[in-house]
Amino acid sequence: MRHLVLCGVAVLAACASPAPAPEPELEAWLQGTWAITEIDGVQMAASSEAEPGPGFIFNPGVLGGYSACNSFSGGYTLDGAALTVTDFISTQRYCGETEGILYAILAAAPEITRVDADHLTVRGNGGRVIKASRMAPPPP
Repeated sequence: MRHLVLCGVAVLAACASPAPAPEPELEAWLQGTWAITEIDGVQMAASSEAEPGPGFIFNPGVLGGYSACNSFSGGYTLDGAALTVTDFISTQRYCGETEGILYAILAAAPEITRVDADHLTVRGNGGRVIKASRMAPPPP
């Protein structure tokens, strides 16, 4: 009887779906600097090298960036396309409502979607959306 129970458990374990694996291609594709072009339908000022606007900087396992007037950083992991930001820190100047939305979306394990080679969308809970365009690829 004991062998039957163990065999049954082994069969059930073999049939269970594995957890989604991180997408190595997505992880590699994310690396580099991204200009945030829109938050919840609000267009952001265009970014340039001389005057950066809101953006993300992805390095392996590390997410950094800047909002309207604050910088932020933390670790991150991907589970499939789900982004989890860990150990999030930022400076604390008041910059307006869009900054609070940016932080709220990052805190809610958003989903990242590749739009094309140089554009991504980050979707948080409640339909909140960040759109971004690649500014610079990662250094070689």
